[in-house]
Amino acid sequence: MISFSRSSTPIIFPYTLEDQHLSRSLMIKDLGVMLSPNLNPQEHINYICKRANSALYFVVRNSRNMFSIRALRILYIHLVRPLLEYYSPVWSPYLIGQIDGLENVQTRFIRFVGVLLGFDYRTAPIHDLQLQLNLMPLHTRQIINDLLFLRKLINSKIDAPDLLVKLDFRTSRHLRHTYLFARRQYSTQYLFHSTFPRLQLLANNMPNDIDLFYTREEALKRKFFVWRALH
Repeated sequence: MISFSRSSTPIIFPYTLEDQHLSRSLMIKDLGVMLSPNLNPQEHINYICKRANSALYFVVRNSRNMFSIRALRILYIHLVRPLLEYYSPVWSPYLIGQIDGLENVQTRFIRFVGVLLGFDYRTAPIHDLQLQLNLMPLHTRQIINDLLFLRKLINSKIDAPDLLVKLDFRTSRHLRHTYLFARRQYSTQYLFHSTFPRLQLLANNMPNDIDLFYTREEALKRKFFVWRALH
C-alpha cells in the first residue's frame, strides 16, 4: 500500500484486508518507473542513474582496447542510454541538479572515449567529443521525447482518451496568437512543470515550421535540434 500526496501532513489511514493490516510502502515501481509518496522524480532518477552507471561500467570493463569508437557508441546507445530515457515524459526533471545527474552518465562515457583518443580523462573536450560522436544532450532528447509523445497522443497514435482530455486546446476565435493550447497560470512550480502543463507549454513555444499534426517524426527531431542549437 502507498498513499500519494503533496501535503506536508498527509492523512495516514490504517487499511486492512481480511482483518490484516496492510504494510505501507515509501516507494513503488510501476511499469519501470519508481514512484515516491510525493511524486518527486529524484528517487527514480537516482535509481536509473545507478543502473545506467552499472551498465556503463560493464561496457567499459569489457571493451578496453577491443572495440572501435563506433562500436562503443553503439553499445552505449543500446545498453546505457535507454535506461536514462525510459518513459521520460512521466518523470522528466526541471531541476538543474537532476538534469546534471542524468547528463553526468553520458559525460562519463564521453570522457572514456576521450581517453581512448589520447586525452586526459579530466580535461577531455566534452563538447567537441559530443559533436564528434553525434550524441545529443540527454535533456534535449527528453524534450524531443515529450514532443513525440504529445504528437502521438493528439494524432491518435496513442489510444488514450483519458489522457487526451487533459489537453487544454485553445478555442479562442482571435487569430492574433498561434498557440495550440490555452495558456494557464499554476499555483506551484510542481504543477507548472508537471507532465501536461509542461507538454502544452513546450508545444506553444515551438517554431512555426514544427507542426505537431503534420511534421513527420524525423523532420520534427531534426528541426527541433537545429532550433535548440540556435537558441
